[in-house]
Amino acid sequence: MAGTWNIGLDLGGCGIRIALRREGIIYDESAVAAFRRGKKEPVTLGNAGRELRGREPIGVRTGVMLEGGRVAREELLEMWMSYLMQHCREEGSGRTSVLLAGGPNAREADLQAVRAACLKCGGSEMGVLEAEFAAALGVWFPKDSGTEAGAQADAMDDAAHIVVDIGGFSMFAALIVGGHIVNRESRPFGMQSAVEALRMALRREYAFAVGINGAEDILAKAAETALHIEADGLDIEKEMPVTRRIRPEVVRRCVHPIAEEAAAMAGTMLLHLPDSTAADIMKYGIMLTGGGAQSPLVKEAVEKACGIACRVSDRPSQASIRGIMRVMNAPQRFGELVLEGTE
Repeated sequence: MAGTWNIGLDLGGCGIRIALRREGIIYDESAVAAFRRGKKEPVTLGNAGRELRGREPIGVRTGVMLEGGRVAREELLEMWMSYLMQHCREEGSGRTSVLLAGGPNAREADLQAVRAACLKCGGSEMGVLEAEFAAALGVWFPKDSGTEAGAQADAMDDAAHIVVDIGGFSMFAALIVGGHIVNRESRPFGMQSAVEALRMALRREYAFAVGINGAEDILAKAAETALHIEADGLDIEKEMPVTRRIRPEVVRRCVHPIAEEAAAMAGTMLLHLPDSTAADIMKYGIMLTGGGAQSPLVKEAVEKACGIACRVSDRPSQASIRGIMRVMNAPQRFGELVLEGTE
């Protein structure tokens, strides 16, 4: 089946991305869907669905289909797959062979459910690229990152690579040597845990309430500045909308447990590192991918715990879909990484 894939899918708990073999990334939006229970058609999907979260009209709910790589809402799975396959056809994809990044916590039942939905919605076949390979292959360091100009990891070479991916609902780390996963660890939680912790901290310390979207926006701003962050929300005591200045240390406390887990997983990978490949890690550093890698706190924690430089991939949330694209475009080199597809 190697070499037949022309649609790439990265189905995350927070974001969904599509790539076509020749056109590249054609879709990168939120994984939130707005829907009516019992209805087969969604109200809206993607970024528009996220905008409705926390302000749903009567009879409308919002949610995501996957959490931690597992199917959380089966009714949303077919909605999303139908929409994504239609989107691919509208973008000119004549064939519908799909290559999916399989999450580290996904059970076989979850992958089978995704595969069944894919085939039902018009896909001709579906293969799975393990998430660890997808992330590692999609790492890209820009010229100003202090590495070799335009350096890109190659998980199929003889060197050793450590990749740590921090997603919204899951995290994983992998040690890849010579195209083989030597060791791996995962956690069934991610940055959404920091989002909920932040919402609780704001209520407790500021008597201030924000929705999920508001908390996510605060975390995003905190990744870009070390200054106080202004946020809009509700004064719980006065029951009035207000603007608050949030201290950066409040955000740090909420992200800290996630950063520590990322550091612990990276440390475990180092414990299994063959002596002959230690120089590789010193050369390439520990590679950070996933949306959570954008938080400076994660990089700081991993470097402090491991004593090794970390490098954050350019556009880390797109690392997995980029890795899928490499496999689709170079099947002669990477095709053997694809797990068995289904007609």
